[in-house]
Amino acid sequence: LIKQFSENIYEAFLVGKPSDCTLASAQCNEYSEEEELVKGVLMAGLYPNLIQVRQGKVTRQGKFKPNSVTYRTKSGNILLHKSTINREATRLRSRWLTYFMAVKSNGSVFVRDSFQVHPLAVLLLTDGDVHIRDDGRRATISLSDSDLLRLEGDSRTVRLLRELRRALGRMVERSLRSELAALPPSVQEEHGQLLALLAELLRGPCGSFDVRKTADD
Repeated sequence: LIKQFSENIYEAFLVGKPSDCTLASAQCNEYSEEEELVKGVLMAGLYPNLIQVRQGKVTRQGKFKPNSVTYRTKSGNILLHKSTINREATRLRSRWLTYFMAVKSNGSVFVRDSFQVHPLAVLLLTDGDVHIRDDGRRATISLSDSDLLRLEGDSRTVRLLRELRRALGRMVERSLRSELAALPPSVQEEHGQLLALLAELLRGPCGSFDVRKTADD
């Protein structure tokens, strides 16, 4: 499996040779210990396979059940399979999960292989565009192609996050067009600074910018 993964990474021009993936000292492994960054990159590859976890539910009779948990995707509600470690919402550090595959069974859609992702990873690493509402003091930023993520902060911070998202997008495009060794030193330095900043942001708490919606929104 490791050999196949290394060869796939090599064929995608992300490393100079397959063995680079197995060397801890290789440049491509510089951030291999940054768990949130690694999960964010995997999430970007799996997007739009994104789940929003909602705590609390309003029944048809109008009764609020605070301990009920629902899981929403772009296509609608799903269920986490009983075997997944993320089924208990009280254990979740983040309200967002990504997954590899959803399976329909007995009229319900189940996800088995999910993992938590930092909301800033969802904002900064997904493809597409974002939408900003700004009153000059506070601003919200959300994904244009989905209502699963909406974050809030002061206007300046939100604008900076949008610019960082654009810079990361340009970095990915350049990296996919050229092998690492072919990039000019100045570009490699810029990429290194962007990755260092991204890793630092993803070490922070998941709830810093989170806008929690009510159960019936």
